[in-house]
Amino acid sequence: MSPELAMKKEHIGAPADVWALGVMLYILLTGKMPFYGGFEEDLFRRISQGKYKWPDFLTDKHNQVVELSSGAKNLVRRLLTKDEKMRPTAEQILDDKWLKKVENL
Repeated sequence: MSPELAMKKEHIGAPADVWALGVMLYILLTGKMPFYGGFEEDLFRRISQGKYKWPDFLTDKHNQVVELSSGAKNLVRRLLTKDEKMRPTAEQILDDKWLKKVENL
């Protein structure tokens, strides 16, 4: 749920979808939720603030510590921009350097 939805404001569909994409990408990269709360109101407050933390460390399936690339973190940061008008469009996301690099693997 994007900040504008959490704050029950009128919103435009596409930027809210971009936010949701950012949440899903964060989960895929870390295995964790970017926003959490002890109860619904707490969760909505955290989402509306748009603040999240990257895990201190991540491990792979062999229990080896791995580091997320700055490109991956940057894309998530862009997708999880609090101001819906400043979030990238679908075209801008597809043009992201990190995403293009991953696409070519």
